[in-house]
Amino acid sequence: MALGLVLIGCACGSGQTGATELVLRGDAIARQIQSSLAGATGELHCDRVGPDGKRLPGCFVQLGPSLGDKRFEFSLPDRVVDLGYAGQVYYKVDDVRLKTVEVAAATGEFVIRASFTSKDVALKGTHSVLGDAVIPDIKLDKMLLTVHLKPVASDDGRISYDQPKVEFTASVDNTFIPRFSVMGQTIDVVDALTNYRRELCASIQRQLQRALEDPARKEALAKRIQEGIAGQMAGPMRAVVGLRFQGTDLVVKLRR
Repeated sequence: MALGLVLIGCACGSGQTGATELVLRGDAIARQIQSSLAGATGELHCDRVGPDGKRLPGCFVQLGPSLGDKRFEFSLPDRVVDLGYAGQVYYKVDDVRLKTVEVAAATGEFVIRASFTSKDVALKGTHSVLGDAVIPDIKLDKMLLTVHLKPVASDDGRISYDQPKVEFTASVDNTFIPRFSVMGQTIDVVDALTNYRRELCASIQRQLQRALEDPARKEALAKRIQEGIAGQMAGPMRAVVGLRFQGTDLVVKLRR
């Protein structure tokens, strides 16, 4: 299916012998990338224990059926607060799910923004002896994954993207009890979770960076962009010899 890109200009003889430049609407490309990501799913949970006693990853992302994408699984760290004789407090990621995916053209890149939400709490608290009844659960607000993609021309004349940049941000809900006591020990929740939130965000960034740099996944996403450009050609798709942005529009240099 063609990506429905909008041709807004054409310049021939653009300084390279035998090359033609086409200026394509960046917002049209962005809409088609977003369409390609329809059906994308992602969930963040704490790891689980399999029937054989081995720890299994509790998190996954799947970019969507139109990309033929397989599930990419990974683990996120728990936060452990050691209270000495009073045991340990654990905070684990619990039932965070992908909510929306939006793609936009920005100056020099495409930006994918994916929001995540939790049905109730994002961080489930439990005690090594007393269970979860005495440990307050924590909500995370404004969970947002941002992916910066810069398309490039590969050596074989096709379109790919170079060094995707992934950012994940979230804030701790400020309505929870800031301190609580367990077996005579006082826990400062803000202190316990400030660095953990940063660690979680950094771990998610690293894992999803790996997913986007995977050769098969990278080729599938890049192919959707190339198909859109091919749909604007009167004849067969020609080799791409260069790409650059002009504001939010994409200038594609093709071999004649």
